[in-house]
Amino acid sequence: HTKARNAYGSFLKHIDDRQGALGQWKKALADDPSNAAALNNIATHIGTIAIQNNIRTRIPEAFQSLEKAIALAPNEALYRHNFATTLSLFRLDAMHHYKISAREVSQRALTELGKGMELAPDNFEIAADRAETYLDIKPLPRQRVLQAWERARIIAKQKIQMDWVNLQTAIVHLETGDLDAAETNLNLVSKDTFQKLVRDLRTTLKSKRAAKKPKP
Repeated sequence: HTKARNAYGSFLKHIDDRQGALGQWKKALADDPSNAAALNNIATHIGTIAIQNNIRTRIPEAFQSLEKAIALAPNEALYRHNFATTLSLFRLDAMHHYKISAREVSQRALTELGKGMELAPDNFEIAADRAETYLDIKPLPRQRVLQAWERARIIAKQKIQMDWVNLQTAIVHLETGDLDAAETNLNLVSKDTFQKLVRDLRTTLKSKRAAKKPKP
């Protein structure tokens, strides 16, 4: 009854019985070692615990579990999304585990998110995470990240999603010196969402404009 155990584990997680949830997923995996859903659930559980307690000793297990889940179910966009998220959240651990550079970790996350978008082309969360992952690459690839946010804009279905696209696009313009475009995007953000971030970005915009003015 591995499907039942997976579902029960998800229910236990929902009511914050994380150890009980982990026990159900491990039982499901013991009965069926090729159960991709259980592998994915265990990996995301490890990641959540690592964030909450700042204990990352089991993060390599999360990487391995998600890699195996993807190998077992290569057409499941969720597993690729979760793998990319885990790589980005635990970049130093990924660098050590795979013996690659920070840039290569970001590129691997982008590859998984790109495949996830091919499998789920209307998934805004995957598109947004892909665009945000570009921010980890230095120097910032301006055109690629702007194109990624435009892709997210096309599939945004809710006002809050569109506001997030405008906010993040403004950040890209600020970081790359296009101050007028940054202001245009900030003006597009609704008055009832992300206002603290908008105020902070307007302060940054004002400072950058003042710094660009020629001294008398």
